[in-house]
Order: sequence, then C-alpha cells, then structure tokens
Amino acid sequence: MFNVLLTAAGSPVFIPTCKSLRSNPNLKDLRIHTCDMNPSALGLKIADSFFYVPSGNSPEYISTVYSYCKENEIDLIIPAADEELFPLSQNEEMFRNIGCKILVSSSSALNDVQDKATLYSLCRDSFLLKDIVPEFRVCNNLFNFKRAHAEIRELDYQVCIKPAFGHGSRGFRVIEGMVSKEAFFKKKPNPRSITYESFCGILGQDDELIPDLLVMEYLPGEEFSVDCFAKDGEFYCITRRRDTIKEGICASGAAIEKPDLIRLAKTLYQKLNLKYSVNIQFRYDKFGNPKLLEINPRIAGTMELSRGAGVDFIRLAVDQALGFKNTLKFSPRWETKMDRVWLEIFHRDNSLFTLEDISSVMIDKFYESTKFTEEGKQKTALVDIDETICFYSKTRKYDSAEPNYDNIAKINKLYEEGWKIIYWTGRGSVSGKDYTEFTKSQLNKWGCKYHDLITGTTPISKPHFDLVIDDKSKRIEEL
Repeated sequence: MFNVLLTAAGSPVFIPTCKSLRSNPNLKDLRIHTCDMNPSALGLKIADSFFYVPSGNSPEYISTVYSYCKENEIDLIIPAADEELFPLSQNEEMFRNIGCKILVSSSSALNDVQDKATLYSLCRDSFLLKDIVPEFRVCNNLFNFKRAHAEIRELDYQVCIKPAFGHGSRGFRVIEGMVSKEAFFKKKPNPRSITYESFCGILGQDDELIPDLLVMEYLPGEEFSVDCFAKDGEFYCITRRRDTIKEGICASGAAIEKPDLIRLAKTLYQKLNLKYSVNIQFRYDKFGNPKLLEINPRIAGTMELSRGAGVDFIRLAVDQALGFKNTLKFSPRWETKMDRVWLEIFHRDNSLFTLEDISSVMIDKFYESTKFTEEGKQKTALVDIDETICFYSKTRKYDSAEPNYDNIAKINKLYEEGWKIIYWTGRGSVSGKDYTEFTKSQLNKWGCKYHDLITGTTPISKPHFDLVIDDKSKRIEEL
C-alpha cells in the first residue's frame, strides 16, 4: 500500500493531483490523505483520510503534520500551498527518517524563487537571464511608491504592482486612469485595475511600513505557464498559453510550443537548483520579448492541461521521489486546448453527489463530433477492443487477450478507405488503473491501424456501462 499526503484540500491543485495519482499504475493500493485549515474544504470529503492543520506559517504546523505522517506511515507528501514549502523543506531530513519523502526543492532554492524581488535581482545579475527581468522597483511606503511609479512612467511603461511574496494574483493591480462614463456602462469592470489616487489613499491610511511591493512595468502581451521537470540529464517542458484567467487560475488555455520559453525555463530550472515538477510563468512585453513573472516551485493546478496534452508532470515527480523507473515518453500533443467548466457538487451529511455526471455530457458531445455526413469530410469510427477485436478463453485478463485477426482486418480496411479510427475501450474505468500504454502496445503488436486511443483513464474517457443504445452502432459481425 502507498500512503500519499496531498495538502491543501481546498486548493485548485487538489482535484487534478488526485486524478493523476489515481491513474498512476505504480501506485497500487493507493490511499490518499489530505489536510486543510478550513473544515469545509471539499477535498476533505474526497480523500480516504484527513486531518486539520494550522497555517503553514504556524509554529505548530510541522509537529502536526509530522505526528500524522508517523502514525499513518505516509510515504510521500505533496505540498500544494506556498506557505508550507519552506517549513517542510527545512525539516525534510526529519521526515525522511520516518520513511516519508516530500516533493519540495531545497530551502535555499525556495529562498531564491519565492521572494520575487530576490528572484528578479538574481536573474538581473545573470548574463543569460538579465533580459527576461521586467523593469521594477521595490518599495515599502507611500513615498517610495510615488518615486518608483514616476521612474517607471518616465520609461514610457504602464505601471502595475504586486507583492514581492505572494501568489494567486493577491495584491496584483494595474495602475489605470479614472474610468470613463462610457466604459462604466458598456464594459465589465476589471478587478485587477486601480487608480493611482486610490492606491495612494490606501498606503496613506497610516504611517506603517507595508510588505515589500514590486512597482514594475505592465506586460501587455500573451501570458504563458511553463511546466518543467528534469531527471538524469533529460528536461521535460510544456509551454501552455493562459487565454482566460479568473482569480489567478487559468480557466482556458492551450499547449502551444514556444522554443524561446523552453530554453529560458531550462536555464532557470538548472541555475536555481530546482527539484521535481515546477511551474514558471512568463508574459511578453509590448515589444514581443518574454519577461519572467514568477516561479511556483511546486505542483500547479493547471498541470492538468499538460496531462491532457500527453505529459503528466505530477506522475513524473511522484515516480522520481518514490524511485520508480521512468517509462513515460515525452511526446506532447501540441495545440491541445482546455476549457474549465462548472460542475456542481452537492453536500448532505457526509455524502457528496452530483445531479448528472459531466462525463456523460462530454461523451454525448464526442459522439456528435464523429457524425460526419457532408461530402468531403472524413468519417470517424469508434471501435471497441475487448470482445470485438480480441477475445478471452477463460478469465478476462487483458494480458491474456487473444486477437481476432479477421476482425482486425475489417477495421484496418476502414482505415485504408479513409476512415478515422479511434479505438475506444473502458479499460481502467472501474479500477482507475491506466492501461493506455499497455493497450497501445497490444494494438501495435496485433497490427491494428488507427489514429487515436481512448481508454477509461484518458482525458476524454470511456465510462463503464452495461448497454449502448445508438442509431449508428454495429456489431463487428455486421461489417
């Protein structure tokens, strides 16, 4: 059995990480534990076991987590909140002594990247990285802010502000002029904007110093998140464009190959001695040059887009920490797009339920996308595998499947006639085990010709069911 503690049960990281863990074939008999400060955090009801913790900044945080890990024989901690990273890193050896590993970089590396003022200064002093640092000043009172604002404006940049230490767009604002009457009535308000006068009013409420604040050039170009992982000299990297951002979280985006960002991410990862899977954010300036925004030295919630594009950075990090051999091939499906949609989850007593399963909606839509009837468009066939192109003499065990080459030839003939062939199997839909690579190997061994494979654990998956009723279904014997 593997016991994994995924912290911050209420964070955006929780659900995508659970999905990756459940689909990891190396984690047999997996038990997911979680914790949070908020007793209403949804993840507490989803995990196999949970407990409450104080803030990661609290002196009691480490002792609380350590006691739980020791008592429950936790094999791996996956921290999902920034505040937890440094204390966990400082105490990594203590946890290692009880057989518990942590997905976290060294405390010295965290010092360099979590404070953006320190990060920008380090990069500015590097010959290879100095050009990716946006123009910035650090201030901690009203007088320094006004001076920094004037200096950035003199360079002909629009000004934005954000805390040197923070995450999730907290404290980020773009300094803009007064809203016009027309804009007030015709445009949606921008929650990230603030007027110069309003912000000066906030800082002038008292004489106390404020936490270090970056006053910097606003970057108007496209924003990208770059997921990174390195091991044994190999560097894995997916650059994903952030098309729509809501409350600091990517609501829609796409995996777009950007060689310039890949080179920069590799340099940053190596120079800063980062470990496991991390996320680096860039944005292009008004001249089209990439500039560094921040580095998140942990699992990121929208690594799910990279998983949908064919690279599971969470599994890569988990397998590395637990000593599993890396069998994943780096073959990203560039141009993969992602949209996040609402799914209502209802609570009653200790149970969770939904009114309809979102997967049923997606499967219906997927069916619609395959019904091409207009002249000149490619037709698509969804083809089952078990009891269709292969059969079983005894117990259904996938490694004992016996191919039926006559039936395979029928599907290959459709392929050669120009049909798009998608093999569609529910393997893993009940157990959660990922049979995708195993099934690909079988199909290739049997000489199957096809374009794509959907299993019970791929991003668009085949659910478990007992009956299909459809106007375009056929048994293999009817072909």
